[in-house]
Amino acid sequence: MALKVEKKDKNKNILIFEYQVLSSLKGLEHVPNVYDFVNNSEQNLIVMDLLGINLAKARRCLEQRYSLKIVIQILIEMLTSIREVHDRGFIHRDVKASNFVLCRDSRRIFIVDFGLAKRHLDQVTKQPLPRRRKADFRGTVSFASLNAHNNIDLSRRDDIWSFYFTMLDFLNEKLEWREQRDYTIT
Repeated sequence: MALKVEKKDKNKNILIFEYQVLSSLKGLEHVPNVYDFVNNSEQNLIVMDLLGINLAKARRCLEQRYSLKIVIQILIEMLTSIREVHDRGFIHRDVKASNFVLCRDSRRIFIVDFGLAKRHLDQVTKQPLPRRRKADFRGTVSFASLNAHNNIDLSRRDDIWSFYFTMLDFLNEKLEWREQRDYTIT
């Protein structure tokens, strides 16, 4: 078991939202199981599966010592996990290597960190929800789609653009705009 902790002194309490999203995604092969949400006077906690290291860290540890075959297998697992989330009616809005983690036996990849996720499909009709005219930036600057940078409401295609930029990074292609420091805007 693992605990994800959020201090109560934050302006926004995101963990309860993330717990609700994870509960909606329960049963998916590439999303960690969530067991409980604990709320006390000092902090909020999510009780969930303990997983391995994230892919950004794994990549740094391997330092170019991985084959194209391994990279392709990892990318297929990542894309499969994104598809599962989309099929359940959510968009992630922060797709990047550090939001994918290895299972402890390193045989499966999980998508994590749903604090920026958003319901994308109507629960009854399964049709996309209406776009907002203007939306604030969500995601990580280096991997965000042009729509995110232009404050356009995000959809499934923007998760795929972020996946594409992550894929290029995994294949050691230079992202020209990456000279900036990576950060996430919430």
